[in-house]
Amino acid sequence: MSSILTFAVAIATVVLFIEIIKRLGLLVSAQKVGTTAKLAAQTVADKNLSDDEKEQRMQSYAVTLFKQFFILCGGFALALLIPTLLVYGLGLTPWLDAEAIFALMMSWTFIIVASVLSVVLLVVKPRSSGKVPSADTDPD
Repeated sequence: MSSILTFAVAIATVVLFIEIIKRLGLLVSAQKVGTTAKLAAQTVADKNLSDDEKEQRMQSYAVTLFKQFFILCGGFALALLIPTLLVYGLGLTPWLDAEAIFALMMSWTFIIVASVLSVVLLVVKPRSSGKVPSADTDPD
């Protein structure tokens, strides 16, 4: 088996994982958790609210955080499961060895490369096409 093919499948697995995270909106969900936690802390510190108002808001925040917990756990489990099953499936072919792919993915070199790639894929926004819409183009 070719080490180049093993490396290509390992990189494709990382790209697929990041793409699933993006498409499931897990980054937005994580931001909602941070925002809700910040609001909860502000509510506790707000001296203008009665204890009943604080309690009502805190219960609402708790429900929101509980929902987001399950969304994030389920989403990340799915984002891990799909690429893993894909690698195992490809490992059933005579051209690829799933154990070799997973061994490569556990090496420090690959972890560093995958981390840099992940940051690039998550942070860098795709450029627009550069086309300027004409006056008769409907923006919706």
